[in-house]
Amino acid sequence: MAVGTRMQQRRATAATWDTSGYVLAAGELGVTTDTGIIKVGDGVNAWSALPIAFEDQYLPLLGTAANSDLLGGVSVSSLVKVADTSVSATGNKYVQRTADGGVKGTDANENDELTSLQQMNAAITTSVQTLISRTLTAAGTLAATDINKTVYVNQASLTTQVVVTVPTNATAAMPVGSRIDICAVGAGGAKLSGAAGVTLYGKVNVMPGYGVIRLYKINPDEWVGIEVSKGTRNPRMKVACTVAGQSFGSAYAFVQYDTVVTADSYNPDNEWFSIPGTGLSTARRLICNKDGEYTLQANVATTAGSVMYARIARMTADNSTTGMEIKSVQSFTAVASLSITRRVAAGQSFGVHVGFVSGATGKADGEYSGAADPNSFIITRIGD
Repeated sequence: MAVGTRMQQRRATAATWDTSGYVLAAGELGVTTDTGIIKVGDGVNAWSALPIAFEDQYLPLLGTAANSDLLGGVSVSSLVKVADTSVSATGNKYVQRTADGGVKGTDANENDELTSLQQMNAAITTSVQTLISRTLTAAGTLAATDINKTVYVNQASLTTQVVVTVPTNATAAMPVGSRIDICAVGAGGAKLSGAAGVTLYGKVNVMPGYGVIRLYKINPDEWVGIEVSKGTRNPRMKVACTVAGQSFGSAYAFVQYDTVVTADSYNPDNEWFSIPGTGLSTARRLICNKDGEYTLQANVATTAGSVMYARIARMTADNSTTGMEIKSVQSFTAVASLSITRRVAAGQSFGVHVGFVSGATGKADGEYSGAADPNSFIITRIGD
């Protein structure tokens, strides 16, 4: 097969051409063997001063020449470079990488840098780390920096709640729709309170054991609290009869409780329960301060020697059967434990009524049930 005349052009690597002082004759071609760049001599200028031939039509990519039509006419000046020497705004550039690894758009200023995926991930990580804005161990006031974050309350008291104040819009301007979570992480709880002029709706008590109330701002000085987590402790009051010798010669009598078992109670600031009169031994009943569903449990013991009866009763007066309503009754000869669940209205009070049919004088006191759990009465709030 006939072969045409073979022509070879002057050639060298890009590095060799850049350091060579050789001047190509006018019209003479020079080729880089490692990048594919072609230059046409003018008989005057050295290689480094000559323009790249066909620069607007062909782009050097990976050592070969690629037709710019395949790239939609994008010129070499539009490609992202490893590190441009200048980050000033430059026309006709789609994107340019800055010296610190960022990128910016066409004709953008330094402050208009685009965000890379790596930078975005770093920002997301930082944001997640700051979802817990702060931890309160004593009373505190919410701030604009708490928006869309969680405020921890960490305290151990079973008799007092940490007060978290919701400020007025004038004090701390937060846009309507703002959300703040309050989480009680310790053994004690927290209570939300509005500053003067602020109205709170919904839930305000944050229960211990990671109970969470989510606050939403619905108007400039109005917030609503929604319970996200109930926590691990319910409002509860346990009273006990620890003094021996309680005897009664009539058919029935109310158990005379004398001690609040604080370790088994959660009633901070008398929020849910209270004792009327001058104390337990006088009142012999517990008052439920809020509407809701309650479980009432009575534990009684005696050695009266005959069939006894224990009653859980709603009472209207101290140590009196006047207006009394029997809610549950159980017979026993030594010990008994009875429990009921009822809907209770705020202000209603309850006690335990015990008695006997015949035989020895009845008794209901601590000397018969042992030190572990004497005669006791427990009221637990289980829901609204």
